[in-house]
Amino acid sequence: AAFGLRHLNYFTFGSVSAICKYDPEELLLNGLDTVWVGVESKFTQLKKTKGADAGDIFDSLEAVGNKTIGSMILGLDVQDEDNVVADEDFFVRLNPTFQQISILTVEPSMPLARLYQKQKQQKYPWENYHLYGQTYQPKNFTYDQLLQRADDLYQLMVARTLHCTSP
Repeated sequence: AAFGLRHLNYFTFGSVSAICKYDPEELLLNGLDTVWVGVESKFTQLKKTKGADAGDIFDSLEAVGNKTIGSMILGLDVQDEDNVVADEDFFVRLNPTFQQISILTVEPSMPLARLYQKQKQQKYPWENYHLYGQTYQPKNFTYDQLLQRADDLYQLMVARTLHCTSP
């Protein structure tokens, strides 16, 4: 009997805390091709980012042939001028196959939105609700600084990829 390598390969979203419960080789043999992991920030206290070292998760998945998509969010309250570079360096070291770097989006239905409503944050038009739209007033950065940081981080990752794959 053939395992997942000859069958439909699938893509899944997974958190560090969920993915660390499984053996990467077993996931591959069951047909997993790509895992999207929400890393967000090394400074968050979210349950989904706990349970294992994110670097070990990415390394072990890629070592057996799985592709990874790493997702990072800029503009979280835990990020500031003193630690954001360390956060970005952490994400770069994960070396995901693909990346998504975005700015925090505070959607009205999120628990975080209630906090911003209590702080009397201004309301933003629906057109702003995308990965790079302003939907709240960042605590430690301007919106333009976050846009620039996201662009710079993408540029850094592209340059690193080109450098690593050059003959």
